[in-house]
Amino acid sequence: MHVLQADVKSIPKLLQAARIVEMANSNTDNAMTTLLSEIWACNKTHAEHAAAFPQLTSRLDKLSITSVDE
Repeated sequence: MHVLQADVKSIPKLLQAARIVEMANSNTDNAMTTLLSEIWACNKTHAEHAAAFPQLTSRLDKLSITSVDE
């Protein structure tokens, strides 16, 4: 149905529409599980970075810069 509704005008566009349908119908549960796992891992990494940010900011605030005479 998607291929027919896509109103394709060329063979490459027809193949592209067919691939979209094929991917949507193939092993959706595994793909969704993989995608959710990747999102979870990215969120975990983001949380770790967000937790470290205030500590790094505090350390940066304590640094001082002095000039060096030749």
